[in-house]
Amino acid sequence: WINDLNQLQVYNGSAWKVLADTDQLLSNRNLIINGDMRVSQRAQTYTTATGGGTRYYPADRFWTADYTWSAGTDITISRDDAVYPTGFSQSYKVTSGGTGLTYATGGNTGIVYSIEAQDLEPYYAETAMTLSFWCRSTDTGIFNVLFTNGWYGSGRADRGLTKEFTISVADTWEQKTIEFDLAAGTAAGTWKTGTDEGLLIAWMLGGNADRTGDDYLDTWATWSALDLNTDSNIQLMTGANSNFYLSGVQLEVGSRATPFEHRDIASELAR
Repeated sequence: WINDLNQLQVYNGSAWKVLADTDQLLSNRNLIINGDMRVSQRAQTYTTATGGGTRYYPADRFWTADYTWSAGTDITISRDDAVYPTGFSQSYKVTSGGTGLTYATGGNTGIVYSIEAQDLEPYYAETAMTLSFWCRSTDTGIFNVLFTNGWYGSGRADRGLTKEFTISVADTWEQKTIEFDLAAGTAAGTWKTGTDEGLLIAWMLGGNADRTGDDYLDTWATWSALDLNTDSNIQLMTGANSNFYLSGVQLEVGSRATPFEHRDIASELAR
């Protein structure tokens, strides 16, 4: 029996017992590869000074770049096997140094993930998509996630959306859920096919004023201003010894987050 809450139930002879949400029984529902950060085929820790956008991948598929700052201590980008939410064994971590960053023109910091177009194409008409993830930071306040159909430096991005979330308690793992309408995004602009870039997701941790604004806050819009950070973003990396952890990233169809889909390492590597 499947009840009105979409839960699978069985009768044990005296009462109905809930086994699981039916969505939990579906495999391959998480469109994110390596969302639990377990796969790392490069170096697991990088300490970097300012640069022109070199990308560092401490966990496969996720990256942070050294985009332009004019002052501040080197930042550290790492996969962390000591701090992670219950049910996981790894996380992705970005840490500022003893002096926070002062961003130069074009400067920004974030954790970025790109979904290949061929993996996203079947869902371009979906009106309800849910991104869920676990995060933790030294700082409380408003952060934002950027969704776009290409990275701004590629010259091919023409649709953007930003969504905000709040970290309420310092140094404590919290799960966040963001729902968005993908069909509203794909209704205009150029969305790729095949092995090209489909959807870019970025957890933004700071940036120069020319990379900050609310042009895409809560609504898809034509990509013209380079608003990676919202005006309310707390600019984490401009503070000293600040950090942000990320794990348990899942993107799925529907208007609610189901429990994280744990896959075996062989399956993740095949993806």
